[in-house]
Amino acid sequence: MAAAATEPRRSAVFLFESVDVDRPAGSISERICGDGLWLAPLATRATEDGTALILRIGPTPSTSAVGPKVRILLGGCRTRGSSTAVAIRWEATELRSVFPVLDGDLVVAAVDAAKSRVTLQASYRPPLGRLGERFDQALMHRLAQATVRSFLARVAERLESQPN
Repeated sequence: MAAAATEPRRSAVFLFESVDVDRPAGSISERICGDGLWLAPLATRATEDGTALILRIGPTPSTSAVGPKVRILLGGCRTRGSSTAVAIRWEATELRSVFPVLDGDLVVAAVDAAKSRVTLQASYRPPLGRLGERFDQALMHRLAQATVRSFLARVAERLESQPN
């Protein structure tokens, strides 16, 4: 117990990315608040996109050419003014001590009657102590941003390809 009290708490790292979707906010909210199982494969592919980027520019903590499989856990939907938010947790299902857990909100807000903005606002704590924080500052935060950007682009593509 004493070791935990003297260990410094790692700083949270924040991410904020958005994408516009050519669909009304109500239909997107229904889709995200309904069965969210369709999000996990998109997140896994986005993680692979991010890992491919890192493989092009430098070393990666993963020994494989693709990123880890991920699990998306969604909380209940809630309304905040004119937007809908659902809590989201994004975590690796393998190499869990190397990859951080991302916690945040997936938020849907109307831009106008036919267009919406989907935003992921989240944070994570780099694993591996001070070494992990330095690695995050040098490279991994860019990986996280690229992964979230890819995820939201895939979400928008999926939402726009389905009828209202």
